[in-house]
Amino acid sequence: MQENMTDVLQWYNYNKLALSLDKCSTMVINSDVNKRIEDFNIYMGTELLNNVTSMKYLGIVIDDKLKWHEQITNVTKKVNINNARLRRARKILPRNILLKIHNAISVPIMDYAATVWGHFSEYISNRISRVEHMSARAITANYDFINTRGATLMQELNMPTFKSRNEYYLSLLMFKAIHGLVPDYIANNIIFTYELTKRNLRSFDNMNLYTPKPESEIFRKSLMYAGPTQWNSLPLFLKESHTLSSFKQLYKYNVKL
Repeated sequence: MQENMTDVLQWYNYNKLALSLDKCSTMVINSDVNKRIEDFNIYMGTELLNNVTSMKYLGIVIDDKLKWHEQITNVTKKVNINNARLRRARKILPRNILLKIHNAISVPIMDYAATVWGHFSEYISNRISRVEHMSARAITANYDFINTRGATLMQELNMPTFKSRNEYYLSLLMFKAIHGLVPDYIANNIIFTYELTKRNLRSFDNMNLYTPKPESEIFRKSLMYAGPTQWNSLPLFLKESHTLSSFKQLYKYNVKL
């Protein structure tokens, strides 16, 4: 790795490009919380890169245990800030405008890259649900926690839950993978069940994807497992959609978001 980093730095220097070393760091990803990884040092030139336990990459916070707790904290913090603004705006704006503001600002924050981290655990789902319920309370100005559930307020506002939206985006990703609309490193890992055996003709008819046997809980949450599992749960007429636009329309019309 040190040799590779040295080559990278030489490439930057040769092409007269500046490298922001303060944005460079190293992180060892290890899902085993009981196993300690020996420290190591990586240099960029004469600068020692900081070894961190979490870092932001392409807009999401990745931690060294792939637990996504810091990502959830980052998301809920941003949505809570917007909820506070909705509460203040409730005095001068009607409910339908507040809902549009929520959909335009908070929903994209929660949904960004959710197919990567959003289905990892019940803990994640519960934390997002709580902040969504607070959004509904801010829009409706209903803070009666005893007699009114947040989920009920969301239903009154026709607000899709994070779970249903994430299932939609995961299904959409699978459709794109099947039809070659994603990079090869994703598409090449998507296999129809009938491709593995010529005898299983029924699997051809239902267009099911091969779901590999999970050898660990963390693999069960990966795209290779969660993606095919979600796709296989869809009705056949939806899987048979010929275009991306028709798939979106059929999904939103027939599957509850």
